[in-house]
Amino acid sequence: MLGIIDGAGDLLQTVATTPQHHSVTVDPTNGLVFVAAGGISGNDICPNGCMLVYGPVPEPPTYPIVLTAILGLVAVSWWATRRRTED
Repeated sequence: MLGIIDGAGDLLQTVATTPQHHSVTVDPTNGLVFVAAGGISGNDICPNGCMLVYGPVPEPPTYPIVLTAILGLVAVSWWATRRRTED
């Protein structure tokens, strides 16, 4: 198990590993984590060993999501008002 901690020592995340994984290093500029993985029999992707790279997954930008929600509310309100005036 690979534990990822912050500067205060708080555990942020754990990543499952195998006994063949070794030599963990982190790039301080972009936060990518590199794990040397030994060859695993039966593994078609990396049978002779490879380098695993873990990185942060960026959150989607909130501005387009909020804008879409507001436009949806405006459209529903307009449709409801129009429907009431037709009745």
